[in-house]
Order: sequence, then structure tokens, then C-alpha cells
Amino acid sequence: MAIEINNHTNSPRLSTRENLATPDKIQGGGRSDRQATDDATQASDTVVLTETAAMMQKIQARLADLPVVDSKRVEAIKAAIADGSYQVDSNIVAERMTSLEKQLA
Repeated sequence: MAIEINNHTNSPRLSTRENLATPDKIQGGGRSDRQATDDATQASDTVVLTETAAMMQKIQARLADLPVVDSKRVEAIKAAIADGSYQVDSNIVAERMTSLEKQLA
């Protein structure tokens, strides 16, 4: 599937050396009342996080530091399988599969 872009070579290119007109220059050097109001509004904008949001950020930071896999547990299970001491309780496996199936439904 090809995407065709028309007139892509005809678009004007801006250079950092070009002196571009700013809104102040366009308006003859003066600032409009609307611009002054917008600047004042932007300067006073603030964001306040709730305690819950702040707590969630801390939790996310802590979780990011934790490994995805508990390597000690994996090694213990590997060792138990290798020496034949690992036992599977089929009833627990069936219960957990049923519980998972109910959660998905």
C-alpha cells in the first residue's frame, strides 16, 4: 500500500536565519488586550494533585523498580522439579482455572 504525498516539494522551508514576523510585529509593535489577558491566564495556571494521585505516582515508581519475575521463586521451583519433590495439586489447579474463567466471563 503506497501513500502519495502531493506537492511535498513545494512547501516553504523555514530557516533559522530567516526573520519571521511575530504577532507583535504584525500588530504594529503593540499588544492587544486579548493577548495580555491570555498571558495573565497562562501565568496563573496551576495543577494540584489529590492525595490519591500523589500516592499512585509513588506506587508506580516503586513498582517500576520491582522485577517482573521473582527469580528466587523460579529457581526454587526448578530445583524442586529437578529433584522430584515438586507436587501439583490438581484440585487447586482446577479451582484456579474455574475462578479465572468466571472472572473472564
